[in-house]
Amino acid sequence: MIEAKIIEIGNEAYQPEDNMLILFGPKATAGLKPYAIIQEIPDRYGISLKEGDSLVLGEQTYTIEHVGRLAAKNLQEIAHTVLLFAPVPGEVNIPNGIYLFPYALPQLKAGDQIVYPGGVNHGA
Repeated sequence: MIEAKIIEIGNEAYQPEDNMLILFGPKATAGLKPYAIIQEIPDRYGISLKEGDSLVLGEQTYTIEHVGRLAAKNLQEIAHTVLLFAPVPGEVNIPNGIYLFPYALPQLKAGDQIVYPGGVNHGA
């Protein structure tokens, strides 16, 4: 498990009608920060995402239903991904997205943790 810490939540980050959250690392631009949840991930390169894994957001545990082809790479390189709380569409058009179940936005605050699958014992 890789534990990230939420350090900031933009005032436009929660748009319930979109059923998604945008995550970035601390180097997000000033233009992106109002729309993003800013996270610090101590071991980004240890993150390993696959369908069926669990992702913990604050107090809520989610099951990963789909991982976009760029999601793991972008998380590892720039701590960025889009979390989608909706069924996986027939044609996935968000290559940086991670689709999660249940389909409900978590209520997060600065200081909460995000626990990603991965680390030295992941898959062992």
